[in-house]
Amino acid sequence: MKDRIAESGHVTGFKGGMTLVRLEGGHACRKCGMAAMGLCRPGGTGMVLRAENPLGAEVGQKVRVDIREAARARGYLLAYIMPLVAFVGGGLMGMYLGGQGLSALLAFVSMMLTALVTYSRIRTMDRNERLYISRILHDVPDFSPAVASSCEGEEYLRAMGR
Repeated sequence: MKDRIAESGHVTGFKGGMTLVRLEGGHACRKCGMAAMGLCRPGGTGMVLRAENPLGAEVGQKVRVDIREAARARGYLLAYIMPLVAFVGGGLMGMYLGGQGLSALLAFVSMMLTALVTYSRIRTMDRNERLYISRILHDVPDFSPAVASSCEGEEYLRAMGR
């Protein structure tokens, strides 16, 4: 599968038990199908999302927002695999029942019907699935005594041979 779809942003506040995160609009957001179709701003500039906050991030902190792996896999299955299976199945059924013309018609009709059903399922998933803050990011300068004394700083310096 593709890389994880995760974006970074800054916590701007809290509302209804959820954390509000203003996205910075990185790589995944620019490649998003919704942005390509014009349903949101490409790059996510100014987009504010609601996310669960299991790490306890505070206002002003830079965080990484992600979606659960199971939800992502279900989304791929509904959006891509099910319509493809319906297309092939409809085509095979049409070949069995009446030849090439019926095959093309049944392939198209079965794919479209499946796409309509899966679209409603994806919309339901979109309402029910929650994004979550998977990591609190820290802006670290290139080198400082604080970086050198931290665990990450020590690992970085060790890896760079310094």
